[in-house]
Amino acid sequence: MQADRLVAAARGGWAVFLLICPDRPVQALTGVRLTVRDRRVLRVLGARELVQSAVGLVHPSRRVLGVGSAVDALHAASCLGLAAVDARWRRGGLLGAVDAAAFAVAGYAGARRGGLGVTASAGRR
Repeated sequence: MQADRLVAAARGGWAVFLLICPDRPVQALTGVRLTVRDRRVLRVLGARELVQSAVGLVHPSRRVLGVGSAVDALHAASCLGLAAVDARWRRGGLLGAVDAAAFAVAGYAGARRGGLGVTASAGRR
């Protein structure tokens, strides 16, 4: 499905922001001024997102989309945990949870469809 490619491209765009200039989008969305440690953590997350985006673009199979969806669900859960324990990152954690949950749902839907370039019958092997 073309939707799977659009989701992977959107993920890739967000990943580039996190890798190159995490301060701007994060401060604009949360008001948090990043520390050196914050930037490092966000860049690691950006690298994970970029890898997941690239794999999703190159090989968007049912399995890849399903595993990606699980990773995104775990990320959403960790963001909720962060929001619960750190007042400074409460808004960022909640926004991150919504973002990750949206990617998880999109990945799950793609996996249910069988992934891009995989027919429904071939995707169910």
